[in-house]
Amino acid sequence: MFHFTGILHNIALNLALIDCRGGALQFCIKEKHATLLNERHPAQLSQALSQQLGQSVTATITVSDHDGRTPAQYRAALAAARLAEAEQAISSDQALNGLIAAFDGHIIPGSIRPNLADVEAVPLQHDAD
Repeated sequence: MFHFTGILHNIALNLALIDCRGGALQFCIKEKHATLLNERHPAQLSQALSQQLGQSVTATITVSDHDGRTPAQYRAALAAARLAEAEQAISSDQALNGLIAAFDGHIIPGSIRPNLADVEAVPLQHDAD
């Protein structure tokens, strides 16, 4: 698990690992997410990854369209799944449905929210598919 701060954190959330050979890690970031990317970030990412992994690595970041999965996409999918679970739990709750019927109530569309703190706490990691 990796922990980054500041702008590097936002950049890391939108990186897709394209290639990993030895100590060389090649990442891609879509142009729409690269607005804050500068020439120092690959070195900062290399340093942070080397420290966390306990070995020297060199990271390169290329701005291009890619189909790789990013931590941000993973978190969005996890949040969508948690929302679906929360909506299902509410709609299948017999006690709640009884209260809604008894008081002629309704659930306001879009008002159900899962606990997203759990989703945001998901560490940055690369899942080998």
